[in-house]
Amino acid sequence: MDLRSNKAKVNRMKITLTPNDTYTVEFYRQVLVDWEPVISNQQTFEMVYGEDLPSLFTSVTGYDTHL
Repeated sequence: MDLRSNKAKVNRMKITLTPNDTYTVEFYRQVLVDWEPVISNQQTFEMVYGEDLPSLFTSVTGYDTHL
């Protein structure tokens, strides 16, 4: 998922459902340098429960989520 500018300076987020029914959430900044992707500011959170996803997103990006 692409993200707008935020306090963590990340522009990508990837959420993966694991076999134990929790999530692995990755935040990172990806830019192209000479047509090659370069990843920086990588933060990985493992064993995240579904009900914790909105608060994790808010704590990393500073944006609130609403359903």
